[in-house]
Amino acid sequence: MSMTEEKWPLEQIMRKMSREAALELWKSLPAPEPNEIDGEYTGHVHDGGDRAVRDAKTKFFYESPCGYWLGKAYKPGRGGQGEGYNYFRETDGSVRRYRRFATEIGRSTLDGRPSLIMYYRAFHNYAGDMDLVDEIRRVDDGVYLCLYTGTEAVVGFSTMRAGQARTEPEFFALTGPVGPWVGVDDPQLEARREMR
Repeated sequence: MSMTEEKWPLEQIMRKMSREAALELWKSLPAPEPNEIDGEYTGHVHDGGDRAVRDAKTKFFYESPCGYWLGKAYKPGRGGQGEGYNYFRETDGSVRRYRRFATEIGRSTLDGRPSLIMYYRAFHNYAGDMDLVDEIRRVDDGVYLCLYTGTEAVVGFSTMRAGQARTEPEFFALTGPVGPWVGVDDPQLEARREMR
C-alpha cells in the first residue's frame, strides 16, 4: 500500500511524524481540486511530538500579539485563482480576520507537482514582506496537509540554515470547512500589491 492509499489520522501526522516524515507524506499527496477549498477552516500546528517545538509554536501561534490562531479561509475565484485570509481569536473572545493571501493551483517550489499555493506577497502585510508561501495538499475529505516557507527566520515559526534563500519547510493542517467565507475586517488595511 502506498502512502497515498493509507489513511493518516490527523493526530498522528501533527504529533508523531517528524518534519522529514511529514514532508515525505506531503510529497505523496494530490493537490485539492481548484474550487474544493471554500470557507473557513480550522488550523492545526505540527510539532512532531517534540515538546520544545510545541512550546515555541504555542507561543507564536496561540499567545502572540496577533491573538490565538484559529485557521484560514478561502474563496475560489475565476480561472482557479482566489484569495484568503487568516483568522484569530482575541483575548476578549472576538474574532479578527486579516493577513490576506492570493491562491492558485500551481507548481510546488519543492517538488514541482501541483499544490494549492498561497501567496502572501499579493497583499501588503507582514507575511507578504517575508514572501511567505503556503502549499496545500489533500490528505482526505476535509483534511489538508500544508507547508510553508518564507525568507525570514522567526522564533517559533520558521528556521533557516546558513546559505539558504528560504526557510526550512514547516507544517500545519487544515480541517473543514467549519463555516462560510466571511471576508476580512478591513479590506483597505492590506491592499493588493503589484506582483512582479
